[in-house]
Amino acid sequence: MKLLFVVPGPDAFLADAMAGLAGRGHDVTLLTAAPAWTGAAGIAVDELPVAPGPWLQTGARLHRRVSERPWAVAPHVQREWIRHRGPRLPAAGDWLAERAAAFDLAVFAPCASSTTWAGMPLVHAPVVLHPALRDEPALHLPVVDVVLRMAHGLVFTSGEEAALAGRFVRTRPCLVVDEGSPVALDRYERFLRSRARR
Repeated sequence: MKLLFVVPGPDAFLADAMAGLAGRGHDVTLLTAAPAWTGAAGIAVDELPVAPGPWLQTGARLHRRVSERPWAVAPHVQREWIRHRGPRLPAAGDWLAERAAAFDLAVFAPCASSTTWAGMPLVHAPVVLHPALRDEPALHLPVVDVVLRMAHGLVFTSGEEAALAGRFVRTRPCLVVDEGSPVALDRYERFLRSRARR
């Protein structure tokens, strides 16, 4: 399979999964902002620059506002909030629009990130999402629900996370992986194959 991973920051399970999939002969490309990923064996890494400016401070202010009263947050404030969930990668949109069609499957993580929210609609291939959900007020925002519903499959790292997502999205195929389990890669690979473009 020709796989695209869009993961702005480090993630232990995905690092192991990408290396394992590349070792099994899959063509793995990673779009990221994390220099720590660079040089992983068998993985083509495109490291994009992070936007300069005060987005961190603005994002913190918006997060406080959203967390205090999620039921009263106007749609334009929700969009602004998720746009400031970093790291912000301004070049990701153009990269995805130009190159994502070449892949059989795209894998995004996490759910509440500006790169995931803006990038998933640009990918003309099936998308699997690692939501990395926590039980927090922002999870109740419609803008987060939209991201969850755009995915063709969801991968959770615990049964608790899957149960939490089940309160919002009931109709998406999903997989719960036990991080560190020797059979996790086999199950993960089968799940990605089941979601990939045929």
